[in-house]
Amino acid sequence: MQHYTRLLMATAGLLALSTLVPGGTSSCSSGFCTPVYAQGGPNQPDMQTIHKLFADNKKIKRTVKNIPGGIEALTEATDPKTVALLQEHVAAMKIRLEKNQPMRMWDPLFAVLFQNADKVKMTVENTKRGVKITETSSDAYVVKLLQEHAKAVSGFVKDGIAGMHVSHPAPPKGAAPVAKTKEPAFVGKGDGEKTCPVTGEPVDVAQFVTWKGKTVKFCCPSCKAAFEKAPEKFLKK
Repeated sequence: MQHYTRLLMATAGLLALSTLVPGGTSSCSSGFCTPVYAQGGPNQPDMQTIHKLFADNKKIKRTVKNIPGGIEALTEATDPKTVALLQEHVAAMKIRLEKNQPMRMWDPLFAVLFQNADKVKMTVENTKRGVKITETSSDAYVVKLLQEHAKAVSGFVKDGIAGMHVSHPAPPKGAAPVAKTKEPAFVGKGDGEKTCPVTGEPVDVAQFVTWKGKTVKFCCPSCKAAFEKAPEKFLKK
């Protein structure tokens, strides 16, 4: 399978900072949609890689350990192609973090993390089957962000395509713990005309369904399939 989203991009994204923003154009081939976003510059390769990882989530094993000042995460696979995608994705997200080229800015957790990108130190070590990352900060609040982000990315690995549209609250500043929230009944991100109702990305005109007499367009086949399972979750009447 070949494809992208609105990630994690871990993600960003699946493993590092994957996030998506509306705007730009899109093109699809072999079932994968590769939009170009206005914010952060052209990122077709990043997005295509993220979508492939979402689609291949069952091939991925991820473990995360909280450490003083941040997290350690080991993300691996047995499939050589997936291993290469993991390593490619993390390298790209490290560059995005260092250059503060945000993605997935509709997701509060990812948006706030990128706002504090200059306070994050990220080291990457490729392993035989994937990649090990260490993310740390001397700022106590940013440490919370890193640890919550790591949980979110683990959720992407667990849920795959179904988790692409899920929004994550940013932790509050101060001592209050992060409240566990249920996903709202309505999670639509776009209007179904110019932006995908599942992710808010620019649509691919070849991906559409007719719903209640209206043509609804999507960024990729996976979003189309998600909509067909629960349309009123993504688009209001």
